[in-house]
Amino acid sequence: MPRFDMTESGTEASLTIYVKKIDPDSVHLSASRRRLKVRFRYDVITVLDIEVELAGSILPHLSKADIFGPKIEISLRKGDGTHWGKIGKVIDSSTGSEVHQRSEFAVPTAM
Repeated sequence: MPRFDMTESGTEASLTIYVKKIDPDSVHLSASRRRLKVRFRYDVITVLDIEVELAGSILPHLSKADIFGPKIEISLRKGDGTHWGKIGKVIDSSTGSEVHQRSEFAVPTAM
């Protein structure tokens, strides 16, 4: 089961997806100013297919993604530098249902 982590700075929001056995050839990412789509296969036959209604706007042409072994790092350049606090509304593309907004989709807060 994939695990998600989000961090942000004034100019960038980063979403990292951790999962073993990612098929790098199956990774497909697309982004517009307010939406991110992520689809890939892992564990040979399992597919992760999500769509994120982003909490703020981004500059897609300045955003990037990298695959490092068991993780995909997606760096989104913010369009206006505002604080998001969470990545946005995450939707399972196969069901159309919102993925529960667990803490993985929010920026960790200091205690």
